[in-house]
Amino acid sequence: MILIDTFLFSEPSEKEVLLTKLNLGSDLVSEWVLVENAYTFRGEYKGLFAEHLIASPEFDPFRSRISVISLEIAFPKVRPDDSDGDDLTFPSQYAQRDSAMGHLLRRWSGQPDAWVLISDTDECLDVSTPLKRHRLLRATRLGSDLLTLDRRRFWFDFDNRWFAKRSTPLVRMSALAEWVRAGESLGELRGRGILGNSAGGLNHLLYEYSTCFDISGVYRKYDTVAHVGMLREDIDRALSCNHRPQFRIKGQQLGLTRDDWLERVKLTERNSPTYVRENFERLRTGNIPDNYVENRRRLYPEFFSPLASFKRRSNTLYEDLRDAYRTARNRLNGRRFPSLVQ
Repeated sequence: MILIDTFLFSEPSEKEVLLTKLNLGSDLVSEWVLVENAYTFRGEYKGLFAEHLIASPEFDPFRSRISVISLEIAFPKVRPDDSDGDDLTFPSQYAQRDSAMGHLLRRWSGQPDAWVLISDTDECLDVSTPLKRHRLLRATRLGSDLLTLDRRRFWFDFDNRWFAKRSTPLVRMSALAEWVRAGESLGELRGRGILGNSAGGLNHLLYEYSTCFDISGVYRKYDTVAHVGMLREDIDRALSCNHRPQFRIKGQQLGLTRDDWLERVKLTERNSPTYVRENFERLRTGNIPDNYVENRRRLYPEFFSPLASFKRRSNTLYEDLRDAYRTARNRLNGRRFPSLVQ
């Protein structure tokens, strides 16, 4: 199997997350294709950092497999408080991501066993153990051209779990070339797989460490990300109460579902890679205060009354049962009808 991981890169604050990605995928990834633009998705000039960053000694084991695509595309300017700005920023994100396609076609077109992971810097494929490598290799032989890998999501810190479901697509290179020739973009293919369910039991293979930076890096992320409209007070409240970042300017509101509330967890072999556990004291950001539960009760009493707590636990139980059913169904379909698993 040839595995290529193509992803977007933005700021020097992503260094530790990038190193996590490289360490977790090193045993199987043939090439990392890093795409960087000198402008943010909102049209702000920021410069290029990737080449200088990967010249540091920490990247020595991986540098020969990293291809950097550096761009100077001046995207349209978008105001930070523009609630409709996503209409401009997401086409910019797609354009940056699609810039990898020429490289992929030149180097890997015609390779029957080549697969492309369409990811971001913070999405880390973990093939650091023989069992995980075996599971991934077995899934690629099922006959499907598009597999989805469930993300185990951590936000704001490496032990801060977000249970909202997202997936990352893994696409056979031959199919990718056909779809692109038919007019589909890498961004559209990523969107097709992002909300999918894992095929053939492809869970516990990909970890997302989003916004796991110091506080200045967190602010910078939300000042430049394609999702426009996050205000500084929204970030501070999300950190203080450890909940889903809200774009209140767009009318977003919290609810009783598990998807809205993050939780700090104890890292174990079942929920985290060895690399993260061994380096946790160095990686941790400390962004989430120890008293976040008390802050929730003070700022969101409507969600933490006895009745609301009962409803939230009931919702969580229902979601756990639903997810277990979907996982079992997908595994069964993967064995019986491999050509239909997507």
